[in-house]
Amino acid sequence: MEKKTGYTDLDGTRIYYEITGSGPTLVLIHGFTLDSRMWESQIKTFSKKYQVLCYDLRGFGKSDLPTGDSFSHSKDLKLLLDHLDISKAYILGLSLGGMVATDFVLQYPEMADALIPVDSALGGYNLIEFEKSLEGVVELAFSSGIDEAKVLFGSLDIFKSASMIPDVANQLWNILADYSGWHFINENPAISLEPPSIQQLKNIGTPTLILVGEFDTAELHEVSNLLHEQIKDSRKEVLSGVGHVSNLEDPEQFNNMVLEFLTDL
Repeated sequence: MEKKTGYTDLDGTRIYYEITGSGPTLVLIHGFTLDSRMWESQIKTFSKKYQVLCYDLRGFGKSDLPTGDSFSHSKDLKLLLDHLDISKAYILGLSLGGMVATDFVLQYPEMADALIPVDSALGGYNLIEFEKSLEGVVELAFSSGIDEAKVLFGSLDIFKSASMIPDVANQLWNILADYSGWHFINENPAISLEPPSIQQLKNIGTPTLILVGEFDTAELHEVSNLLHEQIKDSRKEVLSGVGHVSNLEDPEQFNNMVLEFLTDL
């Protein structure tokens, strides 16, 4: 399947993107410290039926690092879709990408045909245990360097089940090793919605599928429950035998669940 790659300039920042396949557009948004390479197994499957758009969030992968100016990930996605003349899309995101997807649907509901937050964070919800762990990563980045901090980050609980699958662990590490570490040693100027998404979930009328890995953290299971309770007529599924990066740990189960939902729309 032919893949189109490129960059687009959004408010003075270059954003890298890839498009594969044809049909209705399905956007895949990666997680924190990762990049669009995490979706390789999904691209192969989804591009048989959809035009799959993957991109690197500002500050990750091949996209530019943030400057000191504030910015919005959801606005970046809107401008990217405008640049590509895509008026509507299915929006899927994992972890940080799930938070971006939810913010986007709240801010630009007319551009979203479906919302699929996976193992998702949520604007306005404080992931206390994860933040405590991240504090240790940040301290290590300043004391011993970014490379040491990335090793520690890769050992956090969110990657525990993935680390038990050698191929998945290697794939994750290859992506994490290329991460700049910028967010470990800089104040992040990314802004979320105001009021935050957690206070606006009842406004979502877009068809929504909430996915969470069986072995993901208690906090992220709580987020998935909150999304399901607050988003009208949403559907929630627990992916069995997997943790935080469910798409990598069991691509077949993940892909089938997403395709079933989109086919039923």
